[in-house]
Amino acid sequence: MWCRLCGAPLSALAAVCSACGRPTDLQRSPAHAEATGPGEPCASGRGMGGFQVAETDLREDVAGITLAGLPTTGEQTLFEVRGPGGVRLRLAYVEWRGGEREIRWDRRQEAPLLNEHLLGRPRIEIEAWGDGFLSMDLGQLQVDEAGDDRVHPVSEYELDMAARTCIRCALQAAGATAMGTRQEVLGVCDDRRHLLCTTFPRAARLVPSVVFTLTRVAPVIHRDLRERA
Repeated sequence: MWCRLCGAPLSALAAVCSACGRPTDLQRSPAHAEATGPGEPCASGRGMGGFQVAETDLREDVAGITLAGLPTTGEQTLFEVRGPGGVRLRLAYVEWRGGEREIRWDRRQEAPLLNEHLLGRPRIEIEAWGDGFLSMDLGQLQVDEAGDDRVHPVSEYELDMAARTCIRCALQAAGATAMGTRQEVLGVCDDRRHLLCTTFPRAARLVPSVVFTLTRVAPVIHRDLRERA
């Protein structure tokens, strides 16, 4: 990735640009910059919008189809998510034998408020990036008035408002190293270059579950609770 101010290359774990001193992409959130002073971390006390995500001791061998459509086997680690309205579900971080990774909803645990909306979109791809790092896109699940759901590319402000928290801060706390567009962070110039993404070390296994919770689960739950109020 590169510094937004001076264009100098940044190492994946750098807190500031060594060339100009600008904080790296995870230091402040434009959506909440007015709430903090110069140099302060953005809204660091906002938590995860009422959600808690924790890794469990449950690890299992699994067989299935990768997002690329290949039958294979792998290992999954289960994470537990709890949230507003009594929401409780499990997410599975899957590492396939061929090296592909994904985070998905473990359907064996009931989650009534989510069933109809996550039925067709329960998986997010985790891509390899650099030496020992991974990346994920940050599309947001939205449900229209007719009840149809789609994953949309949105701004950071829209991510924060739907999740009712500072996603940048939540990702940083989970172990992520950068957040921005794919062009800014990954240096790609393809048709997905304007999509938001995040990067993190392979060892930061909590990050994918936080991404799934705040971009897929939180928008649906907060919308449903607001409509039921």
